[in-house]
Amino acid sequence: MSKGGHLGNPGESNETKTGDPRVATIVLNQSQLNLTRDVLQSIVSSSWKANCIILVDNHSTDGSAGQLAKEFPMIEIIQSPVNIGCAGGWNLAARVADEKGVDYLFFVDNDAVVSKDCISRLVATFERDPSLGIVGPRITVTRNDESQAIVGSVIEWERCFYQTIQIATEKLPMDPLVEAAWIPGTAWMVRSALFENVDPLDERYFIYFENSDFSNRAQAKGFTTKIATDAEVVHHENSVFGLNSPARDYDYTRNRIRFFTAHSPRPLFSIYFLISRALLWALRMAVQGSGARSRAILSGILDATLGRSGRASRRSIDSH
Repeated sequence: MSKGGHLGNPGESNETKTGDPRVATIVLNQSQLNLTRDVLQSIVSSSWKANCIILVDNHSTDGSAGQLAKEFPMIEIIQSPVNIGCAGGWNLAARVADEKGVDYLFFVDNDAVVSKDCISRLVATFERDPSLGIVGPRITVTRNDESQAIVGSVIEWERCFYQTIQIATEKLPMDPLVEAAWIPGTAWMVRSALFENVDPLDERYFIYFENSDFSNRAQAKGFTTKIATDAEVVHHENSVFGLNSPARDYDYTRNRIRFFTAHSPRPLFSIYFLISRALLWALRMAVQGSGARSRAILSGILDATLGRSGRASRRSIDSH
């Protein structure tokens, strides 16, 4: 691993560096030109100048990679010949960033917009506390015409329950640093050397829960995961799949079972509980006339129990 972002044990001080820490900001794109253009523009406009921008194009079919290369000649674009998912795309860009000797990796979804001082605030947070492994900004979302901020997360392992903590934007906590069980994948910054200490993202997840798994493994190594509420990213929540697509249902079902059975103190209970819940969900979709979604959920259950993962196990779902 590169000299940047040195990590020994949690609590050790960083090695002496000269100049501003270098950040690699990483974005994935899959045939979403307008969304990706917006997030790249916000990153280019950032106040943090020691920043290289890497775009991984996950086999787009709309020509967006070429168009974005013309509009943003200052960024590096990596084109994958196949869709390698979020986990694969993040890992690919992280390897490229490692060769550049960056100190921090900042992963941002392409349906987000980064505030001008977001990167500088996240870097400042890291520089103050060497025990931090992952830090995310507060994530502002608008739902039902009400603006809310995601400022943390909790997991109750006994009940296989997880939830983000959301509050009205005008009621941000006084403490600018809040504990989080995991950092939402919308935007999260890590020390570059964390990939050496923790290992890369688990590509078996493909998409969904890959960042939750990574956060949990970082915590197991003794590093903390927190939200810096003074840094902001606005999330438009416009997934490439759509909230009600069979592909999303499949990945969410399969990976939720995989994540909780991998990390829960009661894996057998987790399997029973989550499969029961997913079967009820599949039944409800069938009753509502959404056979494709019902079949996707059932496929997710089957593949989770058989240990199937990654892209190969979801190819039949992609055709829906």
